[in-house]
Amino acid sequence: MAFFEPLNTPPANFDRERIPNPWEEGLGQTVFSDVDLARGAHGALLLRSLIVFPKVMTLSVVALLRHPLVQGPGTRGHNSPTFGHSFSDAPLGTGVVLFGLRFSDGSCYRNLDERGSAGHLGGLQGGSRGFTGYKDFWAPLPPPSELEVWVAWPAAQIPETRTVLDASLIRETAAALEPPWA
Repeated sequence: MAFFEPLNTPPANFDRERIPNPWEEGLGQTVFSDVDLARGAHGALLLRSLIVFPKVMTLSVVALLRHPLVQGPGTRGHNSPTFGHSFSDAPLGTGVVLFGLRFSDGSCYRNLDERGSAGHLGGLQGGSRGFTGYKDFWAPLPPPSELEVWVAWPAAQIPETRTVLDASLIRETAAALEPPWA
């Protein structure tokens, strides 16, 4: 006996001509998880996961406020931290979290750099609820050696803080990935 009722669907027609995004080349593999990036009097920042793919990595960052922000610029009306510019021309707001990477070759990627610039940290999904905000970013794989993760969050009284991760482990994990399909 089948669990699902049979579906009457047309056969799948995949677009094999489109060049896939690098993270579409498989499931990726988590290299680091739950890395405490910084804590302040009013909040904390956590690298929930760093997942590698053959050519890029994704980083999921969580920001947690201890108390609600007062209504005002940057709170988006619901007291949550933010990781970027609002969709309007409004200036940066109270709850903005600064996040960035520095590779061993000196290249830097930051969440607030202009879109399309060499140092722009690509954003994927994100959101917020209550006093928590999260954002997923993507960046190219770093060269071997060290990967510096930089954060700052003025609203939570978190100054610029540096965390060092093993970029060689990131590269080795990416090199060992195999496609998940037969």
